[in-house]
Amino acid sequence: MSSGPSYYNELLGQRFNIPKNHILSSKYIFDADGRKLISCEAVDSSKKSTFVRQKKSEYDYTIGVGDSELHDGPFLASCSIGFITTEAKSHFISPTFHRIEEHIERIKNIKSSQYNAAIDFKSLRPIDLISHMSISSWLMIVGFIVAAFTLGGVVQNFI
Repeated sequence: MSSGPSYYNELLGQRFNIPKNHILSSKYIFDADGRKLISCEAVDSSKKSTFVRQKKSEYDYTIGVGDSELHDGPFLASCSIGFITTEAKSHFISPTFHRIEEHIERIKNIKSSQYNAAIDFKSLRPIDLISHMSISSWLMIVGFIVAAFTLGGVVQNFI
């Protein structure tokens, strides 16, 4: 999907076997000689946002990449994950597509597990809470206890 010309997006779609109904881009209409632009069916932020909302139920995640918070903000907000290549306040900033590919690979490699699921801590009994704690959590608690006893001994010796 792009506000850019359909020519490039259609080539990319063919190269990566993307179905035509999953491609959205501005259509430039030229005269019979192909030299003079007659009209343009432009794709704006609103059309991109609507396109994502219509397609997103087909996928677990939708990933958008934009280069302007002003023009791509609503579109990126419609995606599960939005990247922007320029300075922005409300999206992941990634100045190059290579970095975006790295992020996407990391996201794809996240393994789901019982520990990644949301846990309602208020409803857990203490024994259930203890069983959900990771090794690093246990090490941190033990570290705090040892530090408290050590600090207590130092303070007592000082007095």
